[in-house]
Amino acid sequence: LLMQSKLIISITFVAFALSYAYYSFATKKYLIQSLLQYESLNQNIFDPSNSLGSYGSSSDLSNLTALYESRTNFLKVIKDLKLNLFFLNLDDDEDINIEILSDEKNEFAQHKLKFSFSESGYTLLDENLEEIQTSLYGDKIYFNELTITANSANLKEYRPIDIVYRHPDAMYSPLKLAVNVKTNSSRSSWYRNDGLITISYISSDIDLGKEIINYANNIFLNQRIFVETQKSRKAIDFIDENIESLRDVV
Repeated sequence: LLMQSKLIISITFVAFALSYAYYSFATKKYLIQSLLQYESLNQNIFDPSNSLGSYGSSSDLSNLTALYESRTNFLKVIKDLKLNLFFLNLDDDEDINIEILSDEKNEFAQHKLKFSFSESGYTLLDENLEEIQTSLYGDKIYFNELTITANSANLKEYRPIDIVYRHPDAMYSPLKLAVNVKTNSSRSSWYRNDGLITISYISSDIDLGKEIINYANNIFLNQRIFVETQKSRKAIDFIDENIESLRDVV
């Protein structure tokens, strides 16, 4: 070992250098977590036998998980945040407000589009940078079953920009796999009709990850508010109907 000490030290140094280089240049992944508390209004207060355990149970929380991960909710996140649009040569401090909709039924459809932008409008280009169609900001361009609307462009310099469009349905499965939804409940929480939902998401872009989680949470919470409002309205209607019946009897 003493005779080969230089070789051992060299190998150790090379391994350390390669490990440090990999750590320095590898894409960093960040875990983003959010915690939601679910509390349901008990609509069975008129039936004492059902007043405990009907809400906040494990089955109820599982239904909430399914609702959070529903295809409708995730597709809304994808479309509203434009996660299916990829800007290939856009700097971090530049921004293009553009919306692309498709009438295609094929969820694997993908289009690589090229645009140029000016102060007043935008132009769709072909591969040879020849003009296909020009429109003012806010006006639509129709091309290959696509409806394109650019509203503004904040660029350091006006130049051709490549945008890859993917069908939103093709983004659903990857997003569902990336977002992990877990429910947490205890025996005591069942009697309080509440529970906890933990949402976690791994992303190399912290800001985008936070935006995705916050937007998905808002969609879910708005749905819960709507559902609970409908339940409360039905309960109030039930009380009003019975009050009228009691008045008729009296």
